[in-house]
Amino acid sequence: MEPVSKNRPTDVPVMLTRWLLKLFKARFLETEKKKQQHRKRYQNVTHIAVLVEVVMVMVVVVAVVVVVVIVVVAAAVAAVVVVVVVVVVVVVVVVVVVVYARPF
Repeated sequence: MEPVSKNRPTDVPVMLTRWLLKLFKARFLETEKKKQQHRKRYQNVTHIAVLVEVVMVMVVVVAVVVVVVIVVVAAAVAAVVVVVVVVVVVVVVVVVVVVYARPF
């Protein structure tokens, strides 16, 4: 059997083997390209999902902060109202006692 030149393969098994290798290589590269595209698409979806999750967490945090601020402001307003009512009642009682306690 004579050695086959790399430039001109004349042996049928060698030609067939090279053709099959090219075919499998092309198939493998095509599969790898599809895998990379799928990975890229999946990465994009993952990034979007992470962004949506971050936005949802931020919305929840902002809602909690708003509720806490409303509760604190309401408590402060209630405290001010109670203090004003107590002061008014004390002033009215003092005025009534002073007016009715002095002799005519």
